[in-house]
Amino acid sequence: MAADDWRTKSTAPMSFPVTVRGGGFHSEADAKGFATIVATCIRVFGCSLNLTSLDSVTIATEDDYTQSLLELDRGVETRSMLSPTKEDHAYGVAMTPIVLRNGIVKSAMFLRTEFILPLNNSEPASYAGALHLLYHECAHVEVSMTLDRAFPNFVLRPISDFVRSLKWLHLLPCWDEFAACYLSAKIGDSESTLSGYMDTFRRVLHSTRGEIEDRMRAYRNHGNDDVIMHDMFTLCGDLLKFGSYLLGALSGQGRSWTDLEEVEEVVSRSWFKPYLVRLDRLLNEIMGSYGKWDSLDRFDALGDLIEDVVAENGLFLTRTEDGGAYVHVSC
Repeated sequence: MAADDWRTKSTAPMSFPVTVRGGGFHSEADAKGFATIVATCIRVFGCSLNLTSLDSVTIATEDDYTQSLLELDRGVETRSMLSPTKEDHAYGVAMTPIVLRNGIVKSAMFLRTEFILPLNNSEPASYAGALHLLYHECAHVEVSMTLDRAFPNFVLRPISDFVRSLKWLHLLPCWDEFAACYLSAKIGDSESTLSGYMDTFRRVLHSTRGEIEDRMRAYRNHGNDDVIMHDMFTLCGDLLKFGSYLLGALSGQGRSWTDLEEVEEVVSRSWFKPYLVRLDRLLNEIMGSYGKWDSLDRFDALGDLIEDVVAENGLFLTRTEDGGAYVHVSC
């Protein structure tokens, strides 16, 4: 552990280590004191959320936050390294990835110090934002555990069928963010949070088609099927994911995207409207039987939606008998 890393551990029945990395505090005592505040908030949230699968909490400043994600032992080999979102339309300040510990699915929470530190002061607006952020990440813990309990030995395990595996890589964030936003919809400054989700979704919707066209033009030069497949599923998956944030926050407040004039106007004249309607229906159906699912069919239907959005934009997959797929690009 580095000299400027401090670690404390809660002593409540729901016990998890809290590590503070990097700057932001004057002393070890200050860092441990703040870690105790965060741990206490989490234990309070545990009265309304099931957080028994929380494995650890890491609070870190920007560079240490990125490094902590890279160093995380997931307990299983995964396709990619964890890294914070850094894009024009979104900037990641918290993450709660799933890990395996002795074969048990758990969650490791990571929080940017600067964005959670307002829990330590009484300024209402910033405190409400930090409170919502922490509750949202706690909601991810419950959502991941609920899926694992419904379908043991599925989460974080390999899927042999390539296309289904690819779709799950992108459908799971849609469900995960919808559910976390639904559960945290009324915590903290809900209107400010909703406004942020709305603005992000509108920006992504506005830019996605242009980015897809750029990738298609590049494909005509490089001809690499793996690259264009990755680009298309990422772009279309992100659009659906950011739509899921908005839909989850709205549904958690008993509202619909058609209640937001700014969203309704943009979506109604967009190619994406039928897909947003379908996304909304599927996610709410899954939430309607939360934790009582008898099959993965509704989740797989989300994956079918992602594949249809990708096809709408010119990329088609043909399954092969060995579980693989051929790529066809219409450009």
